[in-house]
Amino acid sequence: MAETQYEHRGRVAHEGIDMVKHLYNRRSLWGSETMMYRARHPMEWSRVDGTYQNWGIDVSAILPTDASSAEGEAAKLFTSEDLTVWLSRRRDSMPHFFRNCNADELHVVLRGAMVYDTDFGRLEASDGDLIVIPKGITYRVSMAAQSETLRYIYESAPEVFLIPAEMIDHVYGKGRPAVSPERLQYPAVLPATDTPGSYQVRVKYGGAFS
Repeated sequence: MAETQYEHRGRVAHEGIDMVKHLYNRRSLWGSETMMYRARHPMEWSRVDGTYQNWGIDVSAILPTDASSAEGEAAKLFTSEDLTVWLSRRRDSMPHFFRNCNADELHVVLRGAMVYDTDFGRLEASDGDLIVIPKGITYRVSMAAQSETLRYIYESAPEVFLIPAEMIDHVYGKGRPAVSPERLQYPAVLPATDTPGSYQVRVKYGGAFS
């Protein structure tokens, strides 16, 4: 079923009918998948018994402290034993560096342009980019100019397991042709800047031997 240009909050208009787009996938971002279009969502509910909850949060009203202060931090949205989700609206460059010794981090840049200064060099990031920062890596987020940004930061205590596009067939044996090299985009690691001076490094860690 072909999609039209109209799509809003998981619904799609097809031949004048407002339908629900429902994705079935057993391996999240990878693996075989099926897309179903329905008149009604199969999980519409009238009441909830037990501890199961559906969440819908309007983050436009949430202003983390990093939105008003360079020394500020992201706001914590959700947390569990395995995953913590943060919201950042940083406008100014971080005056300090940060090292997470507890977990890997996945930064999803939804809006804004910034540079990540890391142990391995500098990475430029903008709308739609995903930055994976392994546990123990020191980094700082710098802005070329003060501007509004929006990022989600996923802090994963288990290792963040992301499969490179060219390895999908090898790992999952999907049987589809490998991704053509011209479709792959690799970030350019820029030379680190040599700025003399002392910098604070904020370290997150847990346990006596961290």
